[in-house]
Formats: sequence, C-alpha cells, structure tokens
Amino acid sequence: MSVTIKDIAKIANKTPSTVSRVLSNAGGYSSKTEKEIKRIAEDLGYNKNLAAEELVKQHGKVIGVMMMDATTNFSGDIINGIEKQVTEEGFSAIWVHAGYQDAERQKKALALLFERRVSGIIIISLTLEESNFIYLKNMNIPYIYLSVNPKNNAPFIASNDFQMAYKGTQYLINKGHQKIAFTGIDFDEKNIGSERIKGYQQALQDYNIKGYKKWIIEGDYSYESGYVSAKNKLTKMNVSATLAASDEIALGVINGLSLVDISIPKDFSVMSIDGTSISQMYRPRLHCVRQDFFNIGFEGAKALINTISNYKPLKSSYIPFSLIEGETIKHI
Repeated sequence: MSVTIKDIAKIANKTPSTVSRVLSNAGGYSSKTEKEIKRIAEDLGYNKNLAAEELVKQHGKVIGVMMMDATTNFSGDIINGIEKQVTEEGFSAIWVHAGYQDAERQKKALALLFERRVSGIIIISLTLEESNFIYLKNMNIPYIYLSVNPKNNAPFIASNDFQMAYKGTQYLINKGHQKIAFTGIDFDEKNIGSERIKGYQQALQDYNIKGYKKWIIEGDYSYESGYVSAKNKLTKMNVSATLAASDEIALGVINGLSLVDISIPKDFSVMSIDGTSISQMYRPRLHCVRQDFFNIGFEGAKALINTISNYKPLKSSYIPFSLIEGETIKHI
C-alpha cells in the first residue's frame, strides 16, 4: 500500500492538515513538529504526490513511459498506439529508457519521471526489481504495465503468454509434429518467459507427448540467439519443429539451419511468437502467433488517462492475439 498523509498523521499524532503544511513547507508549525513529521515520512518511504499537485495548479497532462529498448521489433507498434491515444486526449509523453533487467537504471528512470512531475507512468515490457516497485507505489501516482503481467497485483494490459505458447505448440501438434523444441526463452525472465514455457509444456502434456528439458533452449529473444541455438543445439536434437520465443529468434533459427542445408519447411518447421512486421517481410513468411501491439499501447494509454482524468480505477486485461499462417510449417 502507498503511504499517505493520513498514515503519517496517525503516527505523529497530528492532524492531516498539519502534516500537509509541513510536507509543503507552508509554515505555521514548530521546528520540533517539522523534524518529527519529516523523519516519520522518510522512515515510511513517503513520496509527495507532485503529479497531483501539478494537476491542481497547472492542469498537468503529462505521462511518463519507461521502456526497455526502442529498437526492439515490437516496440514501435506499442509506441504508436500510446502516441495516438495521448495525442487524441491532449496529453504529452516523456520517454525514458531503463535497460534490460537493470535495477539501477530502473531506479534512475523512476526518479527522473518523479522529478518531471508526470501524472502517471506506463511501463513497457519491464519487470521492476522489488525495491523499485515499492518506490513506484510510493510515488502515489497511477501506473500500468504493458506487454507483461508482472504478477504483483499491479494493473497491466498484455497478451496472454501462456495461451500464446500453448496455441503455437498446439498448432504444430495438429500438423503432425510430436518432437517440438522451444527456442530462445530467457530463463531469468520470470514473467513472460516462465509463462510461455508453462504454455508449451501444457500443450505437450494435453496431447500425451513426452517433453524433454533439453528441448527448451535458453536465449534472449534476439536474432543472434536463434542463430547460435540452431547451429549448436537444434542440429543435434531429434526434433522436427520448434516454437520460437520471438520473430527474431525464428529468423535466426532459419538462417542458422540453412548453413547445414536444412530447408524450411521441407526439413524443419518453425512457429514464432509475436507476429511483427518482419514476420511477413521475410521469405519464407513466418507462421506466427501475432500480438496486437498497437492496441496494447492504445488501450494502456487510454486506461491510464481515464484514471488521471476521471479517477477511474485501473483494471488489468488481456488483448486478443491471432494465429497467422505463413510458409514455415510442414504438415507431416
């Protein structure tokens, strides 16, 4: 729970109005009272809601957006969705980068947004380290995660990672494949990665297919990771297909296998998760589970702005995904 002025007032045995005056440096209190209240506020990790103050004084309409990497092949669609909604509602956005699983950069990004007095925060494809999540909550402004379910009761809008992996694996099974690898998953990523592994494993189990731990190949969702996995792992496995953790992984796998004259889909089948624009630019076109990244961005910004403007509570939701047939799966 976020720390409030009432919480501080209760511990200090002062009225909320006195606490508010102290934290606003408004005067009308003793130095002893000031020191006591500020000490309690610091001990509780209280952060004054400058965004709310900005809204009252200047009708501030700025949201902060924390993101991992602007060069990821799906981030552009999410950004476009956010920008469309932000522009339509007369808001503006401040964009900050927080690295990949980098707790220190996350902290600096949050501090910057707090200093800039944003009215709310969107977090794209990031899972905050625990102390940073506590810091976020204590900022006392609304926030929402996009493209990830952080599993900490925080509001989010995303695709269902379990279901995407399940449906992708199920599609391969229905095409006759029994020996299916899963390539490119980051084992250290506790939300997206773990849910996709569970979905993949559940599909195998539901169809009475024995899966092997070695069939799940670690990676980082990048082209290079898929390329290396194809050369060093897939070529040494007795599998006929792989579910790829991203489009970039899928393309890396296809090109890596081509080096040893394994043709797609004649000799090996590939199903990717994401369905970004590159999935249809490449030949052969990828079979893929397509996420609606634009709508994730649009609906996320819409929900946050509605909370800022109308005090509506934020609710989590999954955006529907779709299966797109391409040219990388053979029916055996």
